[in-house]
Amino acid sequence: MSKSTIAKIAAVVCSAATLGALGIAASAQTTLDVNPGTVTETTILAGQVEAEPGETVEFPVYIYQPEDVHYAATGLRLIYADGLTIQKNKRDDYGTKGTAGDDVTQTFSLNAELNTLGLGTMGTSGEWDSGVAYTCLVQVPADAQPGTTYEMKMEIESWLDKKSQPVPAHTVNGWIKIVGTPVAETTTTTPAPAPATTTTTTAAPVPATTTTTTAAPAPGTTTTTAAPVGGSTTTTSGAAGGSTTTTVAGGAATTTAKPSSGGSSSGGSSKSEATKTGDAGVGVAVAGLMIAAGAAVAATRKKKED
Repeated sequence: MSKSTIAKIAAVVCSAATLGALGIAASAQTTLDVNPGTVTETTILAGQVEAEPGETVEFPVYIYQPEDVHYAATGLRLIYADGLTIQKNKRDDYGTKGTAGDDVTQTFSLNAELNTLGLGTMGTSGEWDSGVAYTCLVQVPADAQPGTTYEMKMEIESWLDKKSQPVPAHTVNGWIKIVGTPVAETTTTTPAPAPATTTTTTAAPVPATTTTTTAAPAPGTTTTTAAPVGGSTTTTSGAAGGSTTTTVAGGAATTTAKPSSGGSSSGGSSKSEATKTGDAGVGVAVAGLMIAAGAAVAATRKKKED
């Protein structure tokens, strides 16, 4: 293995300036102490990283290859523990190429339901270098407690060279370990709901309604007085609106009708008023006329005898 390859393996930690620009703590990275001379077959290793609660760290995946060995078309999976999340980088991708992956095309796919970040590579000349294959951004839960270790597992789906021939390879799992001060528990107090307010509306009483019924005046009383011969008979009707007076004097009967309020004194009105007094009043008036007529006849006869 060339000295340049060994140098690349030693430089597995990103610079503090680059990490700071990404908002990632440089202290979170750990360098793997691997002696390239001991590698007998291709080895894919997940990183070993320390992080504080709520921190987002740059997690590396390494590839170490024996001399004169390369890879081209591969399929690789990173399976991360529950509670962790994979974030996109500034290029809107889930992974960033490293020195051991810059000679092949890398395609990343995330399956958040299965906690899996997949990597597929292609290349006609193949990748011959060893070192960091790629890095990804992993966010640690804010409530993670110091001492907790999240396992990061690697799985090989396929590993071929540029002639599509299988290349012997194996994986080594890594981890993210939580350090720092435990996150204080937050107690939230929810105030009891205010008592319900009941508003009672009393309607004003409806004013009592008094109905006064005034009965119509009873029909008037008709009084008939028979005057002696030579006198007069007066019939008075108490009907509303006026009265009728009948006078018999000297054998002649005269009927005078007092008009009702606002009415007229024509003969038709007198007849109408007489009818309103009822049958009994008419009978009495006729009887009075007959008596008066008989007295007049008797008086005429007496005159002739004298």
